[in-house]
Amino acid sequence: RFEEELARWILDRTFRDLNMLRSEISSDTTFSVNVSPHQLDGGIFLKNLTAAMKAHSIRPELIKIEITEKDALSGSQLTLQQIREVRKLGIKLAMDDFGMGHSSLMYLKEYEFDTIKIDGALVKELLTNPTCGGIITSVVNLGHSLNFAVIAEYVETQEQRDTLHELGCNIYQGYYYSKPLPIEELCVYARILRA
Repeated sequence: RFEEELARWILDRTFRDLNMLRSEISSDTTFSVNVSPHQLDGGIFLKNLTAAMKAHSIRPELIKIEITEKDALSGSQLTLQQIREVRKLGIKLAMDDFGMGHSSLMYLKEYEFDTIKIDGALVKELLTNPTCGGIITSVVNLGHSLNFAVIAEYVETQEQRDTLHELGCNIYQGYYYSKPLPIEELCVYARILRA
């Protein structure tokens, strides 16, 4: 099937690119890979993942699998089992687009995510809607108490970054730092950051 072939190619390309970056970045830098519920439901995701890791000599602790909250919460039993198996391999888990619903919190408890990424809609309205700041503070405090990382997405300005810092969030993703880059440009960017 096309989707399975594409998923296999993405994993292979990701780990190949990680090897290209090894000389430019810290040896313990983690790479995130977004995974769809269709991949997890297919039943061969783990086989493809472990084969790609072996082919490129990638240690499991260097990989973080990202699953969006709504996809994770709507997953089948096969999806949930695959998530458990990924965790058993020593691979980190991240929940993307994290909200604050009861089911979200239960999911964190059940599957031991290492990272949650705050829904970008909260960050986008952070400077104009005081409620967003309160929610972000709650998520950050939850992260600290449960020992997982909290990443703010869609950080596009220094003012957003500084406000997030004041709220206790210290890991950021967004155009304020860089747009998405092809691997060759990412290597150059990593060299500049190291200099």
